[in-house]
Amino acid sequence: MYHSNASEETLHEPHVIIDEKEEECPLVPPDGGWEAWRVTLGASLIMLIQMGFVSSYGTLEAYYVEVKLNDKTESEISWIGSVQVFFTYFLGLFCGKIFDSYGTRWTLLTGTILFPFSLLLLSFSTQYWQMMLTQGILLGIASGCLFHPSMIVVSHWFNSKRALATGITTAGTAIGTQLRYIIVVLTGFEWAMRVISFISLAVLLVCNLLVKPFYPPKKSPLLNGLFEGFKDFKLCLLIASSCLIYFGFFIPNFYLTVYAESIGMDENLSYYCLTFLNIGSLLGRISIPYAADKLGRFNLTAASALVTVVSIFGLWLGCPNTAGVLAFSVMYGIFGTPSMALVSACCAEISEKHQVGTRNGLLRFTMSFPILAGPPLAGELVRVTKVASGYQNLIILTGLSWLAGSVLLVYCRLMVSKSLKRRV
Repeated sequence: MYHSNASEETLHEPHVIIDEKEEECPLVPPDGGWEAWRVTLGASLIMLIQMGFVSSYGTLEAYYVEVKLNDKTESEISWIGSVQVFFTYFLGLFCGKIFDSYGTRWTLLTGTILFPFSLLLLSFSTQYWQMMLTQGILLGIASGCLFHPSMIVVSHWFNSKRALATGITTAGTAIGTQLRYIIVVLTGFEWAMRVISFISLAVLLVCNLLVKPFYPPKKSPLLNGLFEGFKDFKLCLLIASSCLIYFGFFIPNFYLTVYAESIGMDENLSYYCLTFLNIGSLLGRISIPYAADKLGRFNLTAASALVTVVSIFGLWLGCPNTAGVLAFSVMYGIFGTPSMALVSACCAEISEKHQVGTRNGLLRFTMSFPILAGPPLAGELVRVTKVASGYQNLIILTGLSWLAGSVLLVYCRLMVSKSLKRRV
């Protein structure tokens, strides 16, 4: 009997040792390799499909103002885009938690079904309330289901290259914006929405196979710990600074085209303002995050935000002519738009791996409210003030929101480390 017990202990002993080692040795992100870059490719394609629709809203708004909804004001029309972006970010609180607890499958599948369906409905919409329902609400919810897992999952697979990988992911936005504009020009609005709908379905189905988390899900009650991040002062500072910046973040995307027309720019050339912005965005979303991995993510986030402030006041406000507007478009693309990737990387930097989804979701949920208010209030400011075509105050509002957010970003960076020489 004694010999039998000893044999059983010998047989089971190695299993105990392996379990202990697995608990003591946490998973380390590969920081590259086929699987990691495959996930990044899938996430970038998702951003190309859904976030490109948000970034191209300026050209859609100009079309709505002139053709489809010409009985509505710019402020009223901007509510469609703002509601869409609001729901995209608002769902972060829940999609982030679902990601941490269950992975990417359910949110991505929901978005894959709802996004093309929303575009089909939009193609048949003719009235303001129909477009608000299909583009503002349905497309916004679908975008939220796609946006958050694709932004969060990349941080699972990378550590030293996290900002670069996230930047490559968001670079899909710039490409998608331009492709969408070309399709609209070639086919017209209604057929463009139908074509994009079927393309979206095909691409998103492939992305469901490409994207998966690196860390296994850590299941917990869905509503448990959603607001725990507010106990972290550094995260609160990052949230506050992001809210201020994102109050003005989408204003150039929404109004740059109609502003260019208001200062006498050729109508065809004015539509290329967003093209210039997207060229700058493609460069900035890769180069700035790449530099951030080398020089510090908080360092580059604060620095690029301050450069954006200078470009808003120096070029957009200071040079109300064709050259000034095009130069601002490029500068805003290079230094302003990378904040989408950099903020996510900064949030992951000050979060535990099992909290990345929930805390990133909390960040974007909070940002959804200033995003909802910013562009419509800017449009109303144009309508009410009528100062120099009404756009000077809009530009000042955008610049002040970026300036206030930049100051808080610098403070947040100093809270992470008071040493200015440290790479953080």
